[in-house]
Amino acid sequence: MKKITLVVIIAFFVSMVNAQYKTYNRNIFVEFIDMENTEGKLECGIDSILFSFEPNRENLWEVKIHNNRISKIIIDWDGTIMAKDGKSSGIIFSDDRQLTMNNPKVSETVLPDTYIEKEIDMKSNFGSTTHSLYYPRQVRKGKNAKITLSIPIDNGISKKDYLFKFNVYSEK
Repeated sequence: MKKITLVVIIAFFVSMVNAQYKTYNRNIFVEFIDMENTEGKLECGIDSILFSFEPNRENLWEVKIHNNRISKIIIDWDGTIMAKDGKSSGIIFSDDRQLTMNNPKVSETVLPDTYIEKEIDMKSNFGSTTHSLYYPRQVRKGKNAKITLSIPIDNGISKKDYLFKFNVYSEK
């Protein structure tokens, strides 16, 4: 009985350590650089808009935007920029192909109390060879990746770029 209790306590402690920030690869974590981090989540609310991020792979990051405003918002996907370690690029969606990835991205309207979600990556990661936003082996060796995402949103009165900075790291 003591062994089972000890195993449960250790499993709980390990899960709490890994739940500090959203993980998407063994022993690799993501945190906001300029914003408060919520345990186990990469989400924040700004101007009655809730932004959630799930970096579920080395390339594609799921972005969920929930409109908590009383009016609609318009997301300018074509003006969305993603950068890694200082290199900026437009974005592509998970369903883009090499033939369609350079087509303009259509802006999308999000009504009050609704949300939209997309899987995105840097357009510059795709070409004759495919690159990742980060490489697990390099991150585990201590080379953190700095990723920035800028999402322009029009609320009907003004247009604002929402800027998010992330640190991808191995255990501290």
